[in-house]
Amino acid sequence: MQHKAIAAGIVMFLLLSTSFVNLSAEENTIIYENNWWDVYSRDKNHDGISDLLIWKLAQGDRFFNPGEARIFIRYDHHPTDYDVERLENAGIEVTYRAQYIDLLSTTISRDIILEIANWEGVVMLDDIGKAEPHMADAVPAMG
Repeated sequence: MQHKAIAAGIVMFLLLSTSFVNLSAEENTIIYENNWWDVYSRDKNHDGISDLLIWKLAQGDRFFNPGEARIFIRYDHHPTDYDVERLENAGIEVTYRAQYIDLLSTTISRDIILEIANWEGVVMLDDIGKAEPHMADAVPAMG
């Protein structure tokens, strides 16, 4: 009988002590909710346009066709039909609509980039990059 009372006392002590630990941990926990675009390493000046895109635009026509740029427009929400329509009404070609991430791939006039970066819901403009296969390297490697 004494063993049951001691075991019950230990169980009660453990239950009570763990509940107090959880309470104190909750009171002292500070939750920082930075959005990814607030700490994005490719946008050091936090202007909503990636530094790589700004650099590429400054190179003239080296990376893009004259007068345009291929960019990802990233949103703080999943892009809606309204977002696509708004871009198309501004003369922007939407080339890809991502299914699981909050971005649209576009071909955009360089003249409108700063304006788009300030639209509500737009959090980042980023360079798409360019994939170019070099078949002289690829074909021998594939066999």
